[in-house]
Amino acid sequence: MSNSCPRTWLSELVRGIANYRENAWQSGVLSGLIAGAVMGVMLTMQMRPVIEHAIPALWGLDGGAAGWTIHMINSAVFGVVFGALYPVILNR
Repeated sequence: MSNSCPRTWLSELVRGIANYRENAWQSGVLSGLIAGAVMGVMLTMQMRPVIEHAIPALWGLDGGAAGWTIHMINSAVFGVVFGALYPVILNR
């Protein structure tokens, strides 16, 4: 593991998770949740109305907890979709 970039260990962790083919959908969920948590923190700090009102309003809800819950569910779903499409994109 190289120390040339502070994010190297995280990228190698995600790459290792993605290489675990027997549970590819679980890798997608985990990767989506990691990315969703990072993006959720950024939304909370920089664009609070989006996470508290806009995202939950898509489901007729309101509030920060509802926004975070919906955001993390969407992140997990998109992680699985990306994990399913990734091998197809690579084999073009």
